[in-house]
Amino acid sequence: MNVAEIARALHLRKVGTAWRGPCPICGGKTRFQIREGRNGPLIWCWGGCDRKDLLVELRRWGLLPQPERRELSPAERRAAAEQRRRDARDLEAARHFRAAADLLIDELLETLPVSDLSRGPLTAMKAAMRTDAGLVAEYRDWLEREPKLTAALVAAGRNRGARLEMMLRHYLLGGAKNAA
Repeated sequence: MNVAEIARALHLRKVGTAWRGPCPICGGKTRFQIREGRNGPLIWCWGGCDRKDLLVELRRWGLLPQPERRELSPAERRAAAEQRRRDARDLEAARHFRAAADLLIDELLETLPVSDLSRGPLTAMKAAMRTDAGLVAEYRDWLEREPKLTAALVAAGRNRGARLEMMLRHYLLGGAKNAA
């Protein structure tokens, strides 16, 4: 089913390149939007409904096809499990990397003139590290290009967390002693 047919089935009205109308989940009168994307329909609810829930609902109504699932071979399952373990391991290190890299980027951005062209890659890196996927990608890229610096940033991020934890413990224990 194409986007126009889905829009007709949901009684949506055309607004520019998209169709808008009531959301199939929350029922908001003009919250739901659908338009043609590169790989199929792009859907959105301005009321905050989760995109996955919207897809499930549209599939339940028979407006979208069910995703194809093929059975993985044992080797593919092992490779996928190994990739998940690697991603989890890298994510932990990447979070420490971000803790130190964010401080370093902030310091550099404060000292660089506004007209300096090197600010662009720094702000792009900071933006990329906002999501877990972007963070792991940045971390792996840095690990490949600058392994020693990356290891130092991970260590600095770990120590920063340990110092913060020690300060909190000291504050909490000091507060408990003062109350007694």
